[in-house]
Amino acid sequence: MSVYVELVVFNNFAIDLLLEVATLMVFRRKIKWWRVLLGAVVGSAVATAYPLCPTVWQIVVKVLLAPVMALVFDGDLSTKRSKSKVVEKSKNAVKIKRGLIEYFKRLAVFCLVTYIVGGIDYGLSFALGIDVNSCWQFGVCAISLLTLLISVRVLVLKLSKNARKICDSTIRLKDTRATLKSLCDSGNTLTDTLTGLPVVIISSNAEKLLALDENSIEGFVDVKTVAGESSMPLVRLDDVIVKGKRFCAYGALARQDFEGVDVILQNTMF
Repeated sequence: MSVYVELVVFNNFAIDLLLEVATLMVFRRKIKWWRVLLGAVVGSAVATAYPLCPTVWQIVVKVLLAPVMALVFDGDLSTKRSKSKVVEKSKNAVKIKRGLIEYFKRLAVFCLVTYIVGGIDYGLSFALGIDVNSCWQFGVCAISLLTLLISVRVLVLKLSKNARKICDSTIRLKDTRATLKSLCDSGNTLTDTLTGLPVVIISSNAEKLLALDENSIEGFVDVKTVAGESSMPLVRLDDVIVKGKRFCAYGALARQDFEGVDVILQNTMF
């Protein structure tokens, strides 16, 4: 009996891990492994205890397990609360609304991936004539698929990194000047609607180097990405120098770090 319990725990943990990583990859979200592992532990523990629960609690588990897991492995419902009075009411409400929309999208994909993986596994079991209750098929299949997913992601990131065009840009704001690795991204078409000036996207690291604070924020810009829509604080930069050319521009604060670069240039700047 102990072997059977260990088998169930292993299979549930491996499958939950696979489902979480697959869901995050669909949205190209950064994988926070401690949250993913915590979500898999919660899911496997509840799934293992499920057969022992009374009927009422089994219904509760069926309804709440997926939403809880989606909240655990990637549960940012809103961005950080700003101290700026401009943001206190309307902007925070918009951010929370968008966060909830993204959460429900994640939840829907998580449930869809769950059914797809379950169907594939049962299909393989039927085709190969393997008894799922007498072997480690579920867990081994999940771990194999998870390894494949991670390998493909690493390969794609490596190829895209090699293909990216990166240059140095110098940004000046008041008495602070910083030379930063910048990505020449033809997909960045952001422009300030009032002034028509280009908008560069600044990482958290660059924000610290430029000593930016909440008092520097002049407005917000809506940004659409593959992961969804977000609103970024906007600051006026004194100068942005790219390959000897000087630009007047705004900076959108991403409030996160990028891989290998600190600035994403607008497509008219290179």
